Amino acid sequence: MGRANGILGDGAKRPLLRGRDAAERACEAPEKGRGWSGAFSAPMSRRALLASAAALAGLAGAAVLAGCSGSGVRGSSWGDCSTRLDGSALSFEGGRASYRPWGKVARTGLDVSEHQGIIDWDAVASDGVDFAFVRLGNRGNTEGNLFLDNYVSYNLEGARAAGLEVHAYFFSQATTADEAAEEAAFAVDTAADNGLAGCYLAYDLEPVSGRTLGMSSDAMAEAADAFCEYVESCGYRPMLYGNRGDLVLFGEEACARWPVWLAQYTEGNPESPCDFAVWQYASDGVVAGVPAAVDLNIWVP
Repeated sequence: MGRANGILGDGAKRPLLRGRDAAERACEAPEKGRGWSGAFSAPMSRRALLASAAALAGLAGAAVLAGCSGSGVRGSSWGDCSTRLDGSALSFEGGRASYRPWGKVARTGLDVSEHQGIIDWDAVASDGVDFAFVRLGNRGNTEGNLFLDNYVSYNLEGARAAGLEVHAYFFSQATTADEAAEEAAFAVDTAADNGLAGCYLAYDLEPVSGRTLGMSSDAMAEAADAFCEYVESCGYRPMLYGNRGDLVLFGEEACARWPVWLAQYTEGNPESPCDFAVWQYASDGVVAGVPAAVDLNIWVP
C-alpha cells in the first residue's frame, strides 16, 4: 500500500466519479469533533519516508522531512520521536517480525492491491498470515479522478474465504476536506458492495507528488478528519496511515483521535511521534501465494 502500492497518476482505468450526492445518500454527516471509541486502544501508522521524498517535499523544513525532530528519546513536544515497543520482546527471523510483549502475541498481516497480481489466499493463510488490508481504490494525483482497484472484489472475497480477518484502505490524493469526504463515500460504497461491514477503513494520504505535493499540515489534518468522520458515521472503523513524517504533518490531535498505522521499514524498534496499533515494517515481504513483493505488518497487542 502507500508509496509501494499507490497509483501516483491517472492510469488507463475506468474512473468512478462519485461526488457529494453519493456521499450524502450513503450516510449522514457526523458531528464535528466526534471520535471513535472502539475496542482497540492503540493507534496506527505507515511506511518510512524514502530518501527521494526529501527532494520533493519542500514544505516544512528538515525536521518534518526526516519525520521526527527527536533523537529516539521520548520528548515533550509534538514531532519528537521515541521507540514505542518493548525492544526485548521484538525479534526478526526470515524477514518476519515477531512481537511477544507481556505474554501476548502480535498478529501478522499484509496489505495488498492489484499490484500484487492474482493471489492464492489459501496459501497466504497457510503461511502464518492472520489479517489483510485490501485496497479499495485510489484517487489519481494529476486530474484527481477516483478509481476502483481492479482486484478489490477478488481480494476481499478470497481473503475472507481463507479465514483471514479483513480490513481495507483507500489511497488518497485529496487536497481538501470535501475531496476526502468524497473518497470516504467511495470507500464505504465499495466496502458495502463487497459485503464488508464493521471493519477498519484506513486513510492513506501521501503528499509526495503531483496535486498533493506541498500540502499544509492543517489541510492534511482536515482531510484526515473528514475521511475518518465519514466512515465512522457509516459504521466502519477509521484508521490513519502514515510514515513518521506524515504523522507529524497530520498533527498531534488527529493522531490522538484516530487509530494509527505506522509505516517504518526497519528490523529494529520503530520510532514514532505517537502510539500506533499496526506497524508496517517491510515493503519487500515474501508470502506464499503472493506473486510479488508485499508489505508486511504486525498488529500490536
